[in-house]
Amino acid sequence: MFALVIPAAAEKTPETFMNTLQNHSEALLKATHKYVDFINRIGKGEIFAQMDEAATVIAPECKKIFNGHLFAKNREDFVTDLLSVYKNHGCWQIIPIEVVRAPSDNIVILRLLIETENFGTNTAIVILRYDSNYLITEINEVFSPVKGSYDFEGNK
Repeated sequence: MFALVIPAAAEKTPETFMNTLQNHSEALLKATHKYVDFINRIGKGEIFAQMDEAATVIAPECKKIFNGHLFAKNREDFVTDLLSVYKNHGCWQIIPIEVVRAPSDNIVILRLLIETENFGTNTAIVILRYDSNYLITEINEVFSPVKGSYDFEGNK
């Protein structure tokens, strides 16, 4: 687990501390956008160097927990699984509905809408844990199909 280290000078003023925290929060958000883009590129069947791109987003020993079960023990297993899902089940797109940042814990929580070619509309809550280099060390996803209709945008 990574703890946010605030330089000694920053501790002297609340403004400096808040600026440091804001910069860290923005870096987490940027890293999360890279993750979503990476997943969606695979979901579209885009041809690119997936393992090389994954190295810019996901830590080597990243584990993925899916609905309470360990699904992948490292980055390579994670990417291999995503490629297998695309090959066997078709394309998808994930759309972030909500993004909650917890910069003091290096965590981002996503509520996602997942549109799939062969499995309809789904939703997921994903907890992303980051290291000090903004690489994902753990993906914990709770996934569920959407039965009936649901207004993900919150429009009434």
